[in-house]
Amino acid sequence: MRKVRHKNVVQFIGACTRLPSLYIVTKFMSGGGVYDYLHKQNGVFKLSALLKVAIHVSKGMNYLH
Repeated sequence: MRKVRHKNVVQFIGACTRLPSLYIVTKFMSGGGVYDYLHKQNGVFKLSALLKVAIHVSKGMNYLH
């Protein structure tokens, strides 16, 4: 996963697999994640922004496939 490089995929840096703590380390996202936006900031996407997000996600998934 470290070799994966695509503008629509968050870059994997490493992981900690020592129990009981499991961590995935990724590149810092200055704008935060979609989960934070929707659930912690009570954000709502307008249709045009939602379509852009869907397109970016599908491009990232296509690359990973």
